[in-house]
Amino acid sequence: MEKLTKTALFSLLTSGMMALGISTQAMAVMPVSGMATTDINLSKTTQPETRILASVLSTDSQGQQVLSPITTQTKLTSGNVIEYHGYIINKSSERIRNVTVTFDIPANTELLSLEDLSPVRAKGSTDGVKFQNMPLKTNTNGVLQNLPIKYYKAVQWDILGLGLNEVATVKYRVRVK
Repeated sequence: MEKLTKTALFSLLTSGMMALGISTQAMAVMPVSGMATTDINLSKTTQPETRILASVLSTDSQGQQVLSPITTQTKLTSGNVIEYHGYIINKSSERIRNVTVTFDIPANTELLSLEDLSPVRAKGSTDGVKFQNMPLKTNTNGVLQNLPIKYYKAVQWDILGLGLNEVATVKYRVRVK
């Protein structure tokens, strides 16, 4: 199974952001992502490409929600909502099957709600390693309860397949602490 390490992807992402002039503050809220496939016939050239777009969510004068991409001028404050769009792109000449895409919840942020996830069938993790279908559960004094969302550290989606030049999109929102 081919796997792009989170460290390698983060290095690639931060290098690209520095080259584009994106501020350190903006980089602090960029999630680290990872990708793995279970298709044993994949070569390194058939690995899908991942791109992340982070935008600040605000409300305009008409009460409509507006997304503004994070730039060098973006000043984030406590309470800001950031929407992440992850694009998984198959640029190879082969169909890719069984892709798992993972995005960390950046430090100093917390997942906003499970309703903002797209696709809705996502998995969550409290440690970034073990994933389960959401909502995550905890056993408190013998009673099974939903784990508070503030304890989530990563989200993950399973993409069954990507055709030639096909793009899969995942989305989630976090709030800056």
